[in-house]
Amino acid sequence: MGLSWLLQGDEEKYQMTWLSSFATTELEHQDAALTEFIDFLKNQAQEYLSLQKADIAQNIYGDLEVAISY
Repeated sequence: MGLSWLLQGDEEKYQMTWLSSFATTELEHQDAALTEFIDFLKNQAQEYLSLQKADIAQNIYGDLEVAISY
């Protein structure tokens, strides 16, 4: 769901969707959840690059940088 908000240009809803899922994740599972989220974003960005949709991939990579900084 969060990715669809990002693709629609609503970064605030995108971040709230993903951050709320991390907030409900038990502390000992947060690292695994973050790793899974980062892998998901990487895969989606690569998929959009292969479809020659660099602008979408760039948006995803930008948010990937934010996710990694957590």
